[in-house]
Amino acid sequence: MIRTFTFAALAIIAVVMGHLGGPRDEHPHKHHGDGPSFLANVSAEGKQEFEKVFKNKQLTLAEGEVQIEALAAKYGVSDIYKEFQAKRTARLAEVKKNQTEVIHNLSDVSAQLKTIYQNKNQTAAEQEKAVEALRKEHRVEVDTIKFIRAQFGEHKRHAGRPHGGSIRPLVLPKESHVGPTVGQENVDKKEESA
Repeated sequence: MIRTFTFAALAIIAVVMGHLGGPRDEHPHKHHGDGPSFLANVSAEGKQEFEKVFKNKQLTLAEGEVQIEALAAKYGVSDIYKEFQAKRTARLAEVKKNQTEVIHNLSDVSAQLKTIYQNKNQTAAEQEKAVEALRKEHRVEVDTIKFIRAQFGEHKRHAGRPHGGSIRPLVLPKESHVGPTVGQENVDKKEESA
């Protein structure tokens, strides 16, 4: 169960924060117009050669990288390609740093959401406003938690409320070892009385 939770968290973080693929993922369909920026001054024939490498799913990442470097040299864009790769590497390092921070924050943000959802001394509008205020501060974390909740079957919202009435916080199965969550006490009591 923890593996599923971790995978779901990492998947949404990757989607929300940016694509983490290898150099072959930098193909023309992900950029405006003519492909990655280092291909701006490459002939149409050259771009086709690069695209063949980008789309070749039989190549390992290392093989693809070597072929792209060779093509960059062939078409005189090695310096621009190296600059492109340096920027990409820096961007990926930033994504990994942000990813680590988001994962670190998930437990705290989940606890804050739990507190908001447990507060019965507020209207549904106030509850939504509190969740939105938390989301403004921790957008990725709140979106990640909502994504994870959806994976565990939380109903989709209609007119601001889920099917069946109140907004419920995530309840993980007891064996998840994540610790008790809202509603877990009731699950434990039902198991004891059974």
